[in-house]
Amino acid sequence: RFRPALEDVLEMLIEEFGVQPVGSVKAARKTLADAREDWRRTQVATVVRDAPSEAAATLEELGYTVTPPTPPVQDKSDKLRAL
Repeated sequence: RFRPALEDVLEMLIEEFGVQPVGSVKAARKTLADAREDWRRTQVATVVRDAPSEAAATLEELGYTVTPPTPPVQDKSDKLRAL
């Protein structure tokens, strides 16, 4: 899930290969960082849906109180094991 995103590739082109974005480099970096955060939050939500037991355990470790639904939602091992 958390593989390099398009934003990572675009920022690499700017940083490593000197590609000049339209407008300023600073503005491009901010736009890429904002988009990367949105993408990662979407990925986190997807992972939570695929492994709710891990999400609940982690939240409890952080001090949250988690009340499981009835019936409990099962982890999606097939999604977690897929390429």
